[in-house]
Amino acid sequence: MTVTQAHCGNGATPQFDAELAPDWLMVLGHQSQLAGDNQAMAHLAEAYPDAVVTGCTTGNFLLDSQLRDEGVGATAIQLSDGYVDSYSIDTSDDPARDGRMIGEQIRMDGDPSGLLVFYDLSFPQPERFIRALRQAVGPGVSLSGAVASDRFTFDQTAVYDRGEERSLIVVAIFEEELSLVSSTTAGIEQSGCEYTITKSVGNVIHEIDGRPALDVFNDHLGDDFFRLPLAATHYPIWLHSEDGENSVVRCANKYGFARKSLTLGGDIPEAPCRITLSTYVDPKQLLHTGEVSALELANLSTRPQELNLYFGCAMRHGSMGDPLSEIEYQQAVRRLQPGTPNMGFFGNGQICHFDTPYRAEVHNLNVAITSLQV
Repeated sequence: MTVTQAHCGNGATPQFDAELAPDWLMVLGHQSQLAGDNQAMAHLAEAYPDAVVTGCTTGNFLLDSQLRDEGVGATAIQLSDGYVDSYSIDTSDDPARDGRMIGEQIRMDGDPSGLLVFYDLSFPQPERFIRALRQAVGPGVSLSGAVASDRFTFDQTAVYDRGEERSLIVVAIFEEELSLVSSTTAGIEQSGCEYTITKSVGNVIHEIDGRPALDVFNDHLGDDFFRLPLAATHYPIWLHSEDGENSVVRCANKYGFARKSLTLGGDIPEAPCRITLSTYVDPKQLLHTGEVSALELANLSTRPQELNLYFGCAMRHGSMGDPLSEIEYQQAVRRLQPGTPNMGFFGNGQICHFDTPYRAEVHNLNVAITSLQV
């Protein structure tokens, strides 16, 4: 497996050697650079017609050991003995059905080493898609990925498949000797006030303890309520399973002031659902999250790391700022195998395993790292 990376400034397209023949080309950058006037996605898809060329909008992105805030970054992957394919859709009126259909198609095409899912915020009920996809491909197939971002405006997110804008893409890697290993860490201790969601639809909370959800959130945040949306990263929401054995962290990223509702970055179990509204979390307390995730990955790794995909949280990045986010990333890089190329970005959600390696979920406020290993 060979990995080659390239970066260019705004208004340009990353350049590789003419002899390069990648199986997969992953492109990261702001929407204005990937599409818009620049058309970097279209140029790369035309330049490499035999490759799976996919892209994802970002605010800042990570390429090798650096945090980039402008231009376009591209990572080219050439497999030793295998191939990559992509499956994408525009939108969905039945995410579970579409996840099942794409999963069945992938199984008909072969036995994938792993899947990577990328989608933008317009895709409805993504976790239903992910759960159905996971069930269709069966146990033993690693599934990870991230949600497109755009530097906190939430209105210019997009993903691209072979140069075309889509709402969701699945990248399937078929390489017998390759394995995808993932780890995820929130770095946030569960502490705060317990409540019960009494009315919700999809990922929208309408009532908490019988009261309008936004009123409860307002009371909990106090003066910080007027610092939304970034203040939400200081007050994460823990969703608890019915048996109380597992919890997943969520972040409120949209607010319905007319209906007094909260929209979370992932599905909510059917009401009633127990939650914990966290006490204030200082961003400096999160600095070691990337390092912890990298150490967990090292414990899970049994082969050399050929490429590491680092998916952080855009909202948390906005709260921490560039300097602290870069420190967190550099601490993680030092725990990864030396000399391994890295790429990634701060997304509006991270897709990684929950309590078992093959139970993928959408997380918020986490650092998730997926390693391609041979």
